[in-house]
Amino acid sequence: MYNHILFAKLFCTDKEYINRLEIYKVYRNILLELISNKEKYIGQFVDDVYNITGVKFDKLDPKFIDNIIFYNNLRYSEEHRVEFIYIIKELLNKIEINIFSTNRIFYAMVIFKLLDTKFGADFTNSYKRFKNVVDSKIAEFQNQEINSEFNKYIKDNYVVNRKYISKERNKIYYKSLLKTTLFSLIAFNSLYKKIKNKASYNCIIS
Repeated sequence: MYNHILFAKLFCTDKEYINRLEIYKVYRNILLELISNKEKYIGQFVDDVYNITGVKFDKLDPKFIDNIIFYNNLRYSEEHRVEFIYIIKELLNKIEINIFSTNRIFYAMVIFKLLDTKFGADFTNSYKRFKNVVDSKIAEFQNQEINSEFNKYIKDNYVVNRKYISKERNKIYYKSLLKTTLFSLIAFNSLYKKIKNKASYNCIIS
């Protein structure tokens, strides 16, 4: 991006170059904010799991945190669909056979976190019946007193009938969508003004 900005300087007037730089500053802040939220997304979850269940990933099953990181920004594809389904089924099976309630809550939290990843959201929204089951389970956990801390965690963090099942993820998604739309409008408006004024210079649009 920096190279595009510097290269554009050769083909733009000073005024146009300044406008491009200002737009880039706004967009760069968006990217940095999203990166920060991704790191918080994983770290906070590990803390929540321990505070509610007392379970540490490295003691019970560390591979699930790796799965969450892997699917967090993976675009949905048939290639990984079967593997993802297998992981969810494995977790559901662990809930069924586990006699300790804290462990069952742990696996339930992992399932919801996997379904809240980029891949998980795309997968869930691709199957309406499955989406309905997930939403109904969230509503059930929000209203059923299984564990007071777990109950509060579900109420505070999850929501139904949205693109993502977590409130925080939806905030990030809609905020980034809005900012990207505004950025596009600014770039389009800049181009429109150039055409309207029949500018005599040529400028590369980064």
